[in-house]
Amino acid sequence: MILRIVTEFQGFVRDLLDLAVVNLVRRSGSSAEYHAHLTSAISGGRWIDRGNPHLAAVGKDMARLGLTPLSSRLSAKNARHASDARLLSELIELRNALAHDDRDKALDLSRRSVSATMPYLDLAHACLDRYAHALDEVVWDHLSTVFSAADPWSP
Repeated sequence: MILRIVTEFQGFVRDLLDLAVVNLVRRSGSSAEYHAHLTSAISGGRWIDRGNPHLAAVGKDMARLGLTPLSSRLSAKNARHASDARLLSELIELRNALAHDDRDKALDLSRRSVSATMPYLDLAHACLDRYAHALDEVVWDHLSTVFSAADPWSP
């Protein structure tokens, strides 16, 4: 379950970035014949496509959309951002230990009360849910500002 929820969160971040880029490009005023090229140029080499969904990586990818600094924006949307950032980092460490069968790392994490138990899974799931909501709101707010639109996802 740990691997699954981290993977699903990473997929959510990818999808959110993809949708935001497509929206930005379509509304940019550029000719439709250039949309695919512009989308590819903005999205190519994203950190989220190369590794884990660490907040630093997500922040670098969000910066491509003009969303900086991400951390302060997330703090405004998620009152638990500081503790959630630590939990997300631990969760990714646990995911990597499990995925790569790194028993020493898993044991080290277990000593810090980070292990694949149901209570920890519940904490991790709630953390990722808060981040998904906060990221969605941050991107929504940004696109609403950029396009002065009540619904930035509408054509």
